[in-house]
Amino acid sequence: MHKIATESAKSMLLLGVTLIFVSLSLAAFQPAQDAGTQPPCEVTATALVEGQTLFAEVTPLPATVLPQQGGAPQALLTAQTHGSSVEPAALAPDANAMPTARPAATAAAPRTMPLLGPGSEYERHEGAKPTPNEAVMGPQAPSRPRPTATPSPTPYTPQPPTRIVAPAIGLDAKVVPVTWKLVKRGGTQATAWQVPKNNAGWHATSALPGEVGNTVLSGHRNIYAEVFRYLPDLEPGDEISLHSGDRVYVYTVAEKHIVQEVGVPERVRLENGAWIGRTDDVRLTLITCAPYEAPGNTHRVIIVARP
Repeated sequence: MHKIATESAKSMLLLGVTLIFVSLSLAAFQPAQDAGTQPPCEVTATALVEGQTLFAEVTPLPATVLPQQGGAPQALLTAQTHGSSVEPAALAPDANAMPTARPAATAAAPRTMPLLGPGSEYERHEGAKPTPNEAVMGPQAPSRPRPTATPSPTPYTPQPPTRIVAPAIGLDAKVVPVTWKLVKRGGTQATAWQVPKNNAGWHATSALPGEVGNTVLSGHRNIYAEVFRYLPDLEPGDEISLHSGDRVYVYTVAEKHIVQEVGVPERVRLENGAWIGRTDDVRLTLITCAPYEAPGNTHRVIIVARP
């Protein structure tokens, strides 16, 4: 019996709700008391079943009259229901229309956004928690290339001279290394430096260009190729260039001496020999014979140039 009574109460409740909606729909077509307005209407229906209240309260909201289309006014009614699973429905002006449930909203797919950091090919949903790297480090700046170490230059090793140039006297000759030999002079032995026939000779025991010391070159003046023929014409201030490897050393004539070598005591000859000895400064010394005419070779021409 209880089940039958409950089913009857539900049927009566449904019928009452339907009658209320029909009444509201008919009221929407009545002329408005004021121009453009509709009096509010609030109706509450409650059903009692064997002393228990089935809570099905329907509270319609005020009707809104729409512009006239086709000669009849149109009204849109909305209702709020409490204690029921029925969603608010839009009602048409048709008196026989039944309320229909509003279609459920379709959840929109979440938008995506690129991960923080340059060059990322992945995406995560907006609102998702950041990765540990993003939370701690944030956007990363582009890495900069590490500077490469500049290699230290290889220390230069001095090399023997290969060419001598003196523009003031038109000198431009090849230079080759030479050594000395022992000779007898009177009753004693002495050393004599060899002189190339067609080139200038660099004394192999003298300083290399660029080193501290005396760099000594000698050459013939009146025989063979006469490499140093015009050497006595050099004057202080004239430039001499000495080529060594890939470098060129420039000197300036500072001194010119002509000393006698034949017919003088041995002591004088030794003093003359000091010009080609070692020194504690940087200098270039050029040696040749004089005079040019026969019987010649009685004197020595000595040119001293400094950087």
